[in-house]
Amino acid sequence: MFRQAFKPGSCVPKDGMYWVYHYQHRISHLSYMKAGESFPSCVKCGERVRFEAAPEHQAADHISHDVDFRGEPADSSGLEEVV
Repeated sequence: MFRQAFKPGSCVPKDGMYWVYHYQHRISHLSYMKAGESFPSCVKCGERVRFEAAPEHQAADHISHDVDFRGEPADSSGLEEVV
């Protein structure tokens, strides 16, 4: 089954839970997002964070309560991608 990954700046398509996948500094976690909001960039991994819709039976706090999505985003231009 194909699952769509959303990038920072993309519009959240519907209210619900989303898996958040960070780049190298944190394990994945769930956050609640509201339709019409923009997926945010991460303070630490910047634009490399990705989001994926989670099953509807899971619960978590709104993304604005997460410390990695407050303040100024990191400049990820100098990061090297690990393969």
